[in-house]
Amino acid sequence: MSMVGKPVLIENERKGDCWIGILISSTSSNAKIHCFDVLGVMDDDTVSVSLRSITAVQFGDRYTSIHFKHLKTSPSKV
Repeated sequence: MSMVGKPVLIENERKGDCWIGILISSTSSNAKIHCFDVLGVMDDDTVSVSLRSITAVQFGDRYTSIHFKHLKTSPSKV
């Protein structure tokens, strides 16, 4: 099952970093995510996260699924 195009929550618990968004791509070294905020607004840029820094991944949970359903575009893109 491919996770590309699906909402994910990725954490680096060692640094306290957390990204929530749509998985754009994944390689053997990093994952690229188009993040959205708690209001369901897409960020303008994507984030590349090193797989070595990832300590937890959540998908299919209620929080990301509900936000994904009701996503809005970024205010700068309206």
